[in-house]
Amino acid sequence: MTRFALTNPTEPCPIRAALLWRCLWIAWIALSASACVSSGGAVATEVALTVVAATEAAVTQAPLTATEIPPEPATPAPAVSATIPLPTPTKTPSATPVQLGGGDISFNGIGFSVDPAFGEAVSARIAADVPGYTQFSFTPGGRCQDGGCVTVYRVDAFKTYPFGSDIVEKLQAAIASGSDEYFPTRASAILLRAQTQHIRFQNGVGIRAIVMRGQNGYLANNEAVVYDFHALTDDGQYYVEVAFPVDASILLSTYDPAENTNPAAFLVPEIPEGPPFGETLKGVMLEYNQAAQRQLDLLDSAGFIPDLGLLDALVASLRIAPPPGE
Repeated sequence: MTRFALTNPTEPCPIRAALLWRCLWIAWIALSASACVSSGGAVATEVALTVVAATEAAVTQAPLTATEIPPEPATPAPAVSATIPLPTPTKTPSATPVQLGGGDISFNGIGFSVDPAFGEAVSARIAADVPGYTQFSFTPGGRCQDGGCVTVYRVDAFKTYPFGSDIVEKLQAAIASGSDEYFPTRASAILLRAQTQHIRFQNGVGIRAIVMRGQNGYLANNEAVVYDFHALTDDGQYYVEVAFPVDASILLSTYDPAENTNPAAFLVPEIPEGPPFGETLKGVMLEYNQAAQRQLDLLDSAGFIPDLGLLDALVASLRIAPPPGE
């Protein structure tokens, strides 16, 4: 199963709009960098202001719409990682994944059912020196970013990861109270969260959502959002994560609005004129993402690829038991 993508072409974005967004991106990164410098701050600030000044000069014309003139030749999107945020074990996992196929999966004490829509390329790997760690992937190459993963940790081992103890304690409290306020995160901030629900599986319960994480601001898009589920078994012994890439029918197809191929996506927002430039850009992205989040909450499960109902059914079928011999 590969990364899902929408293929219907959209109306072309203008050349100047594409250059504008790339220029804005450079300015935004420069401003972010200058805020983080504790020594030599004058130099960093001078560089950032130079980039901003040049960018402001480039955008003095009236904002353009997303359909005025044909697009420029394709250029790479901004270098932003869309890696699914799954912690990996600090010790070496088994070198050779075990191929399991599809259907009803049972391995190392863990079982679940896979709909035919996810194919028959499920594989599993364990880490012999990390107690209770088992990961299932859904693509031949085993990359979670491409097709999704189910990962199980023993709680005592998970707590040794950065933020692990804090995540377990807060997740336990959220499950007990039925609250949707908390959702696990680590180094990356949550920029968007929608479709939050508590889901029970065979011997545990957790919280799922459609999530977009990142360090810098960017517009909501289908290369950045994932189906994300975090749970604990009823006995408190195992921590479970399920993460799958998804496409939403209303989002941009990619990070760069000039390369969007989804005609149903939100149009690229206009950039208001005038300083302060960095705060203006931040405000535009925040407003856009908040609108996207509200619309995502209104979508039914069929508004996503894969259908959220199929992913929820996979989660609900999970049963976690100690590996044989423990």
